[in-house]
Amino acid sequence: MRHAWLLLLFATLVPVQAHAEILDRIAVTVGPTVVTESELMQQIRLIAVQNGQPPDLSKTNMRLVAGKMVEQILIRREIQANRYMSLEASNPEPLMEGIRKRYADAAAYQAALTEYGITEDELKKQLQWQMTLLAFVDVRFRPGVQVPEADIHEYFEKQYIPEWKKTHTGTPPGFEESKAEVENSITADIADHALDRWLGQTRTQTQILFRREVFQ
Repeated sequence: MRHAWLLLLFATLVPVQAHAEILDRIAVTVGPTVVTESELMQQIRLIAVQNGQPPDLSKTNMRLVAGKMVEQILIRREIQANRYMSLEASNPEPLMEGIRKRYADAAAYQAALTEYGITEDELKKQLQWQMTLLAFVDVRFRPGVQVPEADIHEYFEKQYIPEWKKTHTGTPPGFEESKAEVENSITADIADHALDRWLGQTRTQTQILFRREVFQ
């Protein structure tokens, strides 16, 4: 269904006597935009704290997350170029509160952030961007989507009811009762597929380079 994704910046070289010491390697370039290895690691830690799991620092996951970061850069450019909405409009506090509630108290929550090596402000910005991303998909790809009644019926019978029975007991809800939810799910799927097609096309128009030494 819907996923959620994110960020960017640049590498720093500091002269040390007769040579330059690389403090932060470039991981990916997206046109003129650079993602450093430290930013990639930070993104992995942010995803881990959201999921309540240890950071996955495998090369496979690094490559996967780097690919998502490329997508975020392309989407952010589209938002800025066409002014779909303010990037600061979304309020992430409800999502923040959901993460805080996973911990026994404020001290345990802060200890977890320290363990992951991130700040609350960084987590807040991450969640805010994810909310902006979902809003962008709704504004950019959902308008004009019309779902035929027959497709809603088919989805209800072949997907919605079987999934409902996996987590519920008793009599399943009727079609009319579930129609709006089913239609929304179908519309969201269509919008997500449209986003994927747009990203695929946009990637072919952008020079993207993954640095081999970071991912192997």
